[in-house]
Amino acid sequence: MSISLQFCRKSAVLLSQLNTNVRVLRYSSDGFKSILGEPTVQSPFANPLRNRDPSTLSITLTPSLDSQTIQLSADEQKFETLEEATKNIVNSALEDQKKIEKAAILAETMKQFQSEKAEKVVQTAAASTSSSSNSDGGGFTIDEESAREAEKEKRRLRLERNTRIGGYVLMGSTVVGFIFFCGYYGRAPRDEQGNVIGDEFMGSYLAPFYRILNSFKLWRDYVVEPAREKLLPDPLPAGYLQPKYTIIIEMKNVLVHPEWTYKTGYRFAKRPALEYFLDVVGYPNFEVVIYTSESMMTGGPVVESFDPKQRIMYKLFRDCTKYMHGHHVKVKAS
Repeated sequence: MSISLQFCRKSAVLLSQLNTNVRVLRYSSDGFKSILGEPTVQSPFANPLRNRDPSTLSITLTPSLDSQTIQLSADEQKFETLEEATKNIVNSALEDQKKIEKAAILAETMKQFQSEKAEKVVQTAAASTSSSSNSDGGGFTIDEESAREAEKEKRRLRLERNTRIGGYVLMGSTVVGFIFFCGYYGRAPRDEQGNVIGDEFMGSYLAPFYRILNSFKLWRDYVVEPAREKLLPDPLPAGYLQPKYTIIIEMKNVLVHPEWTYKTGYRFAKRPALEYFLDVVGYPNFEVVIYTSESMMTGGPVVESFDPKQRIMYKLFRDCTKYMHGHHVKVKAS
């Protein structure tokens, strides 16, 4: 009995070793087959993808293994199809997520734009309401708008009427002033007792017209000609020292030079040794006359500042020049 048990145990061990050897070597030898038949449990080495030599697989596989290989290739195709489907699903999910993010950003932008637009509308409405309240004391409806338009039309008509009346008044005033001017300057001169003084136009029918023209000439001469005909006075009478020679000097750019800056305004720079020059040529050696085109208001204080000893006898300013072609021209003293 013990011998039979030992034999059975040894047989089982041998069978298990044979089964293992068959499972390992059946891929390399087609002539060896197990005496127990094909194994019912699939070997982990049955996957042909794990074999490094595909040519060996095609030679050593049995017909029973070909069906398994075909089944494995079908499973691989299903796995690849499933993997592609998974990738497609993942890609579509990512695209959907991107679209959702873009839609959220667009919605946020539209919301912000609408809020800004609403704020602008509110500000415009508030400004129009405040302006209307300042002008009319509050908001207005359609009837009030028509009333405002009617009021604007009335104001326009009133302004047009006032402008027309003002034009008529101005024209009438001009005509009346011209008539008064002609009557005043065209009449004959009279003395203090009211007696008519004869003139060169007496006895002519156009005497008023000639007198008006003469008045225009006098006004022109008042502006253009020197203020007086005799610019220098007569020589000093006996008993006073009258210099023998007269020196006429231009003040501007000869004795002094004007300059202007933003900081100091107008200033006059004196020529070097100006006081010494006036002491040498001034009274009583020569009769020194300052003749300048500057006005008395500008040139008078300047002359007094550089001639404190009164060496200069006479001063002639712009009113003693003749206005010709836009310039003040000095004339010869008589």
